Amino acid sequence: MAVISIKELLVRIGALYLLVFASIMACTGLESTPGSETESRNVGIPGDAPDTSETAPLELDASGTLTLTLNTASTCQNPCVFSANAQGGIVSVRYDVDGLSFAMGYPPDFQVEHSFDVFGERLISAIALDQMGKHLASDQRLVEVIPAEPDPDPEPDPDP
Repeated sequence: MAVISIKELLVRIGALYLLVFASIMACTGLESTPGSETESRNVGIPGDAPDTSETAPLELDASGTLTLTLNTASTCQNPCVFSANAQGGIVSVRYDVDGLSFAMGYPPDFQVEHSFDVFGERLISAIALDQMGKHLASDQRLVEVIPAEPDPDPEPDPDP
């Protein structure tokens, strides 16, 4: 039976902690390289031409650029539809509401539909991911979610 010192045990525990921490960061896409990217922001109402006045491409490297644009109006009626314009190695878009993930969108338009239980102003985020799940770009908007209007002409009850 091998005996190790307390110091060696602490070193091994520390190395294991760092390995687990790095794995968690990689899985959640929170790792980043400072100075390697600039953020793109733009919003448009689906069906309208996007407003490009605020668009700044996300600089990746000499091989190309990456952009992500969350398409949503400032108000949506429940259920809400979100989509994104994405270019440059983006294979999926994760959508978050108030910091909690609620859907994944896939090409061609990364569109998702979501029924909200809580109405009012909500922060919607679109997070672009590569094939390894790494966070490449993001965009977010405050959206006022309003309840669906009741059916104006409900079907009559067949049983009197």
